[in-house]
Amino acid sequence: AKDHSRASGGGRTPVLIFVNVRSGGRQGEYVLRALRSIFRNDHQVVDMSAVRDPIQALVNFSKVPRFRVLCCGGDGTVASVLCMLDEVAARQQLLYKPPVGILPLGTGNDLARVLGWG
Repeated sequence: AKDHSRASGGGRTPVLIFVNVRSGGRQGEYVLRALRSIFRNDHQVVDMSAVRDPIQALVNFSKVPRFRVLCCGGDGTVASVLCMLDEVAARQQLLYKPPVGILPLGTGNDLARVLGWG
């Protein structure tokens, strides 16, 4: 059987990253700079406080096959990103609902604690 997990894209999986620079005592600023130095694409690493409509980044990325989402922020940031995904999916603008990874940066991090991440 053929392994299709590496088909088209050389085994790379695109990622769309949302960062809240105000999260966790402003740790998000450091994370944003680090991610932008790695990915070097402002359309791929979104500063949620600097864009007028962060949902547009998701809409623009929605036709990219096999993309993933990384959410860097606190519980409110995670909730916002999940709501944006639901909204775009409800408009039938997504090929599929992508998996979402979370980099907890909030001060409380209730979600991370409940999920056993810290």
